[in-house]
Amino acid sequence: MKRLIIFIVLSTLAGIACQAQTVEQADSLHQRGRELVSKGRIAEGRECTRQAMEIRKRLLGEVSEDYITSLNNYALTYSLEENYAEALKWQEIVMSLCEKLPSPHPNLAQYATNMGGDCYFTGHLREAAKYWEMALPLVEKFSERYEQLLSCLGGVYNELG
Repeated sequence: MKRLIIFIVLSTLAGIACQAQTVEQADSLHQRGRELVSKGRIAEGRECTRQAMEIRKRLLGEVSEDYITSLNNYALTYSLEENYAEALKWQEIVMSLCEKLPSPHPNLAQYATNMGGDCYFTGHLREAAKYWEMALPLVEKFSERYEQLLSCLGGVYNELG
């Protein structure tokens, strides 16, 4: 009986160590993906981000801030390549998962801004306005981002008539 208890304890500790290592691996892949994208190596960055995203999904579940962050960065790689339809597909998942979080994601303003941009560039002007309106109260008033959102909203309102 004593051996069984020791075995269970050691197995549990080994599982925790593997998970911690894997979470660290996901964090490392996520950071590497960001670095590659910032250097213009978008496809390579997307692959690192995809790997981080899959690990985070497996360990943390879809409704977790870290998974959603990786998913957003994955969507962003498509926006950077001007493949807005593909970006929009992924960004829609980001936004739906954000709604399921118990409290607002700390990057919700950025995600809503990204979603608005993807909607705008795919011709969904009313949706773009909706997401930019969502982002506006979430950013610091009169900051650069606030002014950019106002400019985007003014432009889309003008196009909508």
